[in-house]
Amino acid sequence: MDGTFSLVIDSLAFGGAGVGRHGGKVVFVPSAFPGDEVVVAVVRDHKSYAEARITKIQAASPLRRESPCAYVDDCGGCPWMGLDYAAQLEWKRKIISDQFAHIAKMQVEVEAVAPSPAATGYRALVRLKVGTAGAFRIGYCKPKSHDIVQIGRCAVASDTINAMIPEVRGFLSGNPQYAAFIDTMKFESGYPARGGRVTIDATGVIPGAYLAGLLKACPSVAGVAAIYGKDIRSQGMVNLELELVAGLSLQYCPGVFAQINPQANLALLEKVRRLSGLEAGERGLDLFCGIGNITFSLAKEGVLMTGVEFSQQSVADANENKKRFGMDSVSFIQGDAGRHARLMAKEGKKFAAVILDPPRGGAVGMAKAVCSLAEKRIVYISCYPPALARDTVEMVKEGFKPVFVEPVDMFPHTSHVETVAVFERAKP
Repeated sequence: MDGTFSLVIDSLAFGGAGVGRHGGKVVFVPSAFPGDEVVVAVVRDHKSYAEARITKIQAASPLRRESPCAYVDDCGGCPWMGLDYAAQLEWKRKIISDQFAHIAKMQVEVEAVAPSPAATGYRALVRLKVGTAGAFRIGYCKPKSHDIVQIGRCAVASDTINAMIPEVRGFLSGNPQYAAFIDTMKFESGYPARGGRVTIDATGVIPGAYLAGLLKACPSVAGVAAIYGKDIRSQGMVNLELELVAGLSLQYCPGVFAQINPQANLALLEKVRRLSGLEAGERGLDLFCGIGNITFSLAKEGVLMTGVEFSQQSVADANENKKRFGMDSVSFIQGDAGRHARLMAKEGKKFAAVILDPPRGGAVGMAKAVCSLAEKRIVYISCYPPALARDTVEMVKEGFKPVFVEPVDMFPHTSHVETVAVFERAKP
C-alpha cells in the first residue's frame, strides 16, 4: 500500500492513533479521531497494517474541539488535545477492556474512567530537552525525532512550571558557558505549590556557583540541582512536598519519582484505601512503593504497612518522612520487589492485602509469590494495560480473579491511563 487516499476513522487504537480501513488493511493515523474523514499519505507499509499521516481533514469529527495548546501539531506530547474530554475517557475505558479481551482472553467489566480533577495545568513535572546547536532552544522533542519544539508555556503544566520555563531559558541563553553540559531539565512543582524545582540531567559537572546564579536570576525557582552520574549538586530549597491527605505531605528530593498529577493522585489514593479493604491493625504490603505514596496513606488509617522499593534514594526519603510523621506502624525494605516478595512467601508471611504499583513492564514472574502473600485481596495499579492483562493471566492461574477494575485519568489528552484492578481468591 502506498500513495494518498481518503479514509474514514472509526476507532482509536492502544497507543492513541486513529484507526481506519483501506483495501482490506488496517491503517493507523496519529492525531485522527473517530468520525474524521481525512486524506492520508502512507508513511510505512507493513504486511498486515499501514501507518499514515493526515494531509487534509475533509470533514472533521463532531468530537473534535479547539486545542488550548499552540504547539499540539508539532510537540506530539498530548495527541488527544483536540479530542472531546468525555470521549477521551470512554476510549480509554474501551482500550483497557480490549486489552483484557485480546491478551487475557477475558471479558472484564471496566468501570467508567474517573476524570482528572483538572484537564489542563495538571502536571507537576515536565521534562524538557535543551539544544545548544545554533540558536539556544528548550522545549519538547517532536515525535520520533530529536528536533526541539521551543515552547513559551505548556498547557498541561502547572502555573509554577510555566513561570519557571521563560526565566530559566533567559538565564541559560545569557549564561551559556555550561549550557552544553545540559541534556534535559525537569521542571517540577510540589502540591500545594510553594515554589518550583529545576533538576538538570547533566553530561558534565556543573559548578555550584553556576547553579547559584540560576537560582538568583529565576525568582520562580526555589531550588535547583544538577545530576551527573553520582555527582549531585544543589542550591536552594530542593525538597518538594506532595500532599496525600489533609495534614500529611511527603517530602522528596531531586531525582526521585512522584506522581505527576497530584490532584488525580488524591483520587487514586482514596480508591486504593477503599478497595484494599484494609482496616486498622491489619497488615498490608506495598510493592514498588516509591517514597511511600500509598504506604503512608494507608498507615495513617492505622494499617500496619510494609513497603518494598528498589531505589535507594526513594527508600531514604521514605524513612525520612517516617521520622517526620512519627509513624511506627510502617517499615520499608530496599531491594527488588520480586525478589523480596518471593523471600517473604517462602518464609510463609501473610498480609491481609497486597498492593503493587509496578513500572510500565509490570510484575513479571511475581504472580505466584504475590498470590501466596495475599490473604484477602490484591490491588494492582497499572500504567500500562497490556502488562496488567498479561499479569492477570498469571494471577488467575494462581487462584485469584479480577473482581473490579476502575481506571483513573492521570494523563489527560494522552492515551495513557492508570488502572486500579482488584483481585480476590476464587471460590473453589
